[in-house]
Amino acid sequence: MFSIVPRAVKLIGSRPGRAILLLRIGLWVAILSLVVKLCSLPRALRIVSASTRGGLKADARSEQELVTAVDAILGLNVFVFRPVCWKRAAILRRYLSVNGRATTMKFGLRKAPDNSLHGHAWLEADGRPILESTIPNYTVTYVFPSNAECKIDLTSLRSSS
Repeated sequence: MFSIVPRAVKLIGSRPGRAILLLRIGLWVAILSLVVKLCSLPRALRIVSASTRGGLKADARSEQELVTAVDAILGLNVFVFRPVCWKRAAILRRYLSVNGRATTMKFGLRKAPDNSLHGHAWLEADGRPILESTIPNYTVTYVFPSNAECKIDLTSLRSSS
């Protein structure tokens, strides 16, 4: 934890813009973590979401900068800053929207060979997963933003023992 301080000071001196971005992302992660404790997940996601701004265009370099910044903050692995996929997707969605890229957040489940359930959250743009190291292979259970009800039979994913 204490090794963070010298690195933060060095970052502020060498790349102040990056330091401010990391600070802002950290603030939004803390807000999301608090709000999700106080209300439902859809409401928390609406609170931290930003509307897509027209006229701005996110480029691949700025998107990669956002990904590395969010992953760095969540990778601190302290307090609420833990590498959790739904937090990553929610915060990336916010910043991509601010930069003009419309996305949807998908939540899904899949059954592992040992019959355990695994969940994941990711972003999609134009119907395709983005900013993922591997293509998510999950049954979608919830989409944000959406007014649709969950129509998947979750019991079909349960082990048949």
